[in-house]
This record gives sequence, structure tokens and C-alpha cells, in this order.
Amino acid sequence: MSEPSTSQRYHLILADIAMAAAIQTCGGAVETEDRADYEPGALRDRWLMRHPEGLLRRRVASMANAGVASLQQLPPERLEETAKRFGVPIDGETAAAIAEHFVAKREAWLEYNR
Repeated sequence: MSEPSTSQRYHLILADIAMAAAIQTCGGAVETEDRADYEPGALRDRWLMRHPEGLLRRRVASMANAGVASLQQLPPERLEETAKRFGVPIDGETAAAIAEHFVAKREAWLEYNR
């Protein structure tokens, strides 16, 4: 598998944060092995592989999908804080880059639609 682009990497990180938040909200837990050797997208993929079907999986996936859109709106400090709260290891520099990426995407979309 090829390396994800920067944009894909940012989306995968947000998907992991949203997934961890949704799992916790739905009464589940992210296991230590889900966090091992963290790579963007791994937390989400590992949890989904351990839960191939069922109500919990559907609830968590739906909530996480909605959560990604909310995470795209956060300023860097809140994004870093949220990631740490749910055990996704990103630093302030990465949080700032992710936030800037999504601000630029929103601005480009708004500019295009004028």
C-alpha cells in the first residue's frame, strides 16, 4: 500500500479521533493494541476489524463519521486537546497543520462558489 498524501493523512487522524470519541461515548473502549505503533487510520481500522458487525459497530461508525466534520472546524489548540483526551498522539505542530488545511479547504470552496 502506498503512503497516504498529506490530505489523506489528516483525514485519517481526524477519523481516529472521532472513532475513539464515538467508542467511548457508546460505552466501549479503545484497547491498548488498537493504539500500538500508531499510524494514522490504524486505530479506526483495528477497532473495526475486532467488531465486524453489530449494533455497537453501526452506532460508533455513524457517530464517528459525523464527528469528523465537527473536528474539521476546531482551532489547533482544541484539536490537540481533543486528540489527547481520546488518546490519539498528535503534537501542536500537527494539530496546527491539520486546522490550517481545513481552513484552506473551506476558503477555497467559498471562493469557488462566489
